[in-house]
Amino acid sequence: MTDPIYDGYWAELILHSNASGKFHTLEIEASTKDSVVKQQDLWVSEGDLVTAFTGANQTIGTLVLSSDNQQKTEELLKTASEWMKVVVK
Repeated sequence: MTDPIYDGYWAELILHSNASGKFHTLEIEASTKDSVVKQQDLWVSEGDLVTAFTGANQTIGTLVLSSDNQQKTEELLKTASEWMKVVVK
């Protein structure tokens, strides 16, 4: 068995809320969503109660990202709060 061959650099971003409340939406900057977000998996729906992140049991979903270079992928992870926001009301 051989390892799969991946094109580009891939990362998974674990989603959580910084505040407790009712989940409203996940906002992602359009240019980032169109260019690097390959999969979005939300485990909550609008109106579901979410709690502020203190551990893995408060995870609300994941994003799979891909770009053509490692530095860009690492920068996306470091700056996620600038291009993505979990909206809780």
